[in-house]
Amino acid sequence: MAFIANLLMVNNDILENLNTLKKDELSARVYELIDSDSYDLYGINAIWDGLCFSLSGKSHDVPPDNSSFGKAIYGSEYFGGFMNDCHLAFNRYDLVPDIVKSLENVNLKKLAAEFEPKNFIDAGIEPPDFWEEENTYLIDLLTLEHRGLLSFYREAMKKKINIIVSIL
Repeated sequence: MAFIANLLMVNNDILENLNTLKKDELSARVYELIDSDSYDLYGINAIWDGLCFSLSGKSHDVPPDNSSFGKAIYGSEYFGGFMNDCHLAFNRYDLVPDIVKSLENVNLKKLAAEFEPKNFIDAGIEPPDFWEEENTYLIDLLTLEHRGLLSFYREAMKKKINIIVSIL
């Protein structure tokens, strides 16, 4: 599995419209929004699962607890209230400030000092062979993705806008 997590900023009208769509229409419409270049988009490469694991201690195979880290990467609500074949969820704007605060409070130096690739492999974090890379490279990549995610959510907070999360 080498999915990419895409986060997309959308206003309330778009979000409410997406909530009315049937399952097959929904994924097609989200693909259109991502491809349109009309919306702010942040893509977390294939290590999105590792990023969530490093922040929350949970993998995509384990439903994230109600933490801001799980919400940041997986979203807090599923469209239409169902778990879909491809992961399509969202965070309403009212959750964004708490997510930003949690991401700002991450101690990256502590995470780097405690980083152990074996924990990622043992937990089945995707992609499995990726965690065999050199520690410095992995720490740098996770740090870069954390900073990008934080920057994206800060911008959403400034714009007072919702986030769609798609893992495709």
